[in-house]
Amino acid sequence: MRSKRTVTFQLSLPRTPSRWLLLGAAVVIGAVGAVAVAAPQAFVANEPLSAAKLNANFADLDARVRRFESAYCGKSAITTAKLDNVNGFAAGATLCRSVAGCNANAHVCTQEEMFRLASGGMTTSEQAWIVGTVGNGGGQCNGLTIEDGNYFGTTWGPGARSGVANCATKLPVFCCN
Repeated sequence: MRSKRTVTFQLSLPRTPSRWLLLGAAVVIGAVGAVAVAAPQAFVANEPLSAAKLNANFADLDARVRRFESAYCGKSAITTAKLDNVNGFAAGATLCRSVAGCNANAHVCTQEEMFRLASGGMTTSEQAWIVGTVGNGGGQCNGLTIEDGNYFGTTWGPGARSGVANCATKLPVFCCN
């Protein structure tokens, strides 16, 4: 009768939220057992484990998590805040889905997404329309449906700050996935 051998791995991670997220993602991916794209190194039973192979898998996983966390996917052409007469947010999503680098889940970035990206170090060099709560006329030019010089909508600009612009102002739209 063959005896079973137990192998124990000890993994030390810094006590930072991003590393706990990385470890949690690794556990979830391992528990699910299926990933859309295979890890760079598949491990085989009884194969010696090397630091290089393990590090390559963690680097790949880290890159995937960073892509997931990185919501910003691009900006549209310059436009006023009026994206259509009925549902400007849906029109914004359609506009963003046509931006190179954005996918089928693209939409006008929210103020919260922009603050999260800024806290991760992303900066912008220009002002653009976003969805937020700053301004009048429903907080965002009546849901991106009006082009009225008497109303203001939410923008994001240089210096990682939210602001407002007149709804008739021509700016690009920041898009997020």
